[in-house]
Amino acid sequence: MQLPWGTDLLREIASYRSEGLTQIFQLFSELGEAEGYILVVTFIYVAMNRQLGFRLAVLVLLTFCLNHLLKTAIMNPRPFVAEGEWMTMWAASAERARHLVSEYSTPSGHAMCAAAFYGFLFTQVRTLWAKVASLFVVLLIGLSRPYLGVHYVEDILLGWLFGGMLAFICACYAVQIGQVWGRQRSKAQVGLLVFASLLVWIVGGDSLNQPPTPVIGILGFLTAIVLVEPIERRYVGFEAHSGVAFQRVLRHLMTLACVVLTLALLGWLSDLLFDRASLLGHLAKFGRYAAAGAAGLLLAPLIFVKLGLAQGKAISVDHS
Repeated sequence: MQLPWGTDLLREIASYRSEGLTQIFQLFSELGEAEGYILVVTFIYVAMNRQLGFRLAVLVLLTFCLNHLLKTAIMNPRPFVAEGEWMTMWAASAERARHLVSEYSTPSGHAMCAAAFYGFLFTQVRTLWAKVASLFVVLLIGLSRPYLGVHYVEDILLGWLFGGMLAFICACYAVQIGQVWGRQRSKAQVGLLVFASLLVWIVGGDSLNQPPTPVIGILGFLTAIVLVEPIERRYVGFEAHSGVAFQRVLRHLMTLACVVLTLALLGWLSDLLFDRASLLGHLAKFGRYAAAGAAGLLLAPLIFVKLGLAQGKAISVDHS
């Protein structure tokens, strides 16, 4: 349905565009993509606070999925699509514009995920500069979207509202939710994850063969981190606060390398075997991202504990 969001304000905003401002807002828009969250989450997880990194990862992945379901339910097209002006009014590459035009607009996923992720981070950090930076990033990620012309201002406000609500719920009940989840048997956890993935797959897509492609990888990554994290904690148990600054940065780069290389290798293999648009191709994408999550959460910690870049149970087992 076409909501009564107007494009007049977006046209006014577009009149103030400049090359420098566009580059800045494109940077913050990219920070609001999945890759931006991977960068932040992996650094927090391997260099600062593993529990916080885990909770942030689960929160942002769940927010991505919920946002897609909301967009699918509301079905509001993006600005300038109905008028056919999106190619000229969007400050995006032609390739990116063709991708965005196939997605719905309300609420903004960038604004919703930023408010949930950085809003929760705001409640967990103590230093003033970190709190201010969290709010600053939420603001600029949200504002980048109407500046680039790909979202209505109302989309941003709704995204901030829903994301802020999720951040508040997580800040209030994260411990209780973790305790309830931890009391479930492994089979029950697997069953719940499979059920939730199928629910998003079916409800958010056109059919079983045409699932919601924007969240297939997210579902795979989410499944992996929820299932693998207890295994890593039990058998590897690295300590995120251990090591000097250089070692922490190196751990971050190693984790990113494990994730990126796994995605690249399995993506190349998948393209050889399956059509990306087929059911098998979609299942392969799910598995590829699940494997990447396992590589970043289990393989990478095992490597840098074994190499002495972090303290952990794997070292104590070797010395016993």
